[in-house]
Amino acid sequence: MLMPNSRKKRNTGLGYALRRFAAWAIVCALLTFALPAPAATAQTDGTVRVKLARLGSPSSLSLRVGCPYVLSCDVKMNIPTGSTLMVSASGGSLRASVDGVTVQCGSSLMLLRCGSGSDGIRFVSPGLSNVFCGDLVLSASGSSITPVLYIYLEDYLYGVVAYEMSNSFPMEALKAQAVAARNFALKKMNSRA
Repeated sequence: MLMPNSRKKRNTGLGYALRRFAAWAIVCALLTFALPAPAATAQTDGTVRVKLARLGSPSSLSLRVGCPYVLSCDVKMNIPTGSTLMVSASGGSLRASVDGVTVQCGSSLMLLRCGSGSDGIRFVSPGLSNVFCGDLVLSASGSSITPVLYIYLEDYLYGVVAYEMSNSFPMEALKAQAVAARNFALKKMNSRA
């Protein structure tokens, strides 16, 4: 028989708190081990690898650096800000010239950026109006050069969104494009792991 004005006894006290904490700890442990681990990315430093297909497969390149770079191949050479670098391919090897100094580089060379921010490489020939803010790897195959840029994901987004949409688009459209481009790049990074 129920008594009027009777209430259920509330769970209080230290025992109840410990049981509740133990239950949460078990749930967290189960979720940690039950969920699949995220896929490892090929680049753990936040860079994206981008083949610069718009340049085609030229036999020579001319580019200007907007910040200090280091040319790295069989030899290392500092390239000061504002210098023009000429690279040509012949017989599967590259030759680079900077300020009258020419070096043989083998089948590939790296241009490592020493600066930061919006300074980088601008291609003079073949001409592109973009500034590429990252490290550049050039590889020779016969008499053609394949350029691959290693750029931080956030810097990549500045360039790719501006390439795909002009700044006359509404701000929300630009934001949506940035999110889509970022997700696409992350998916591609995960798929190369």
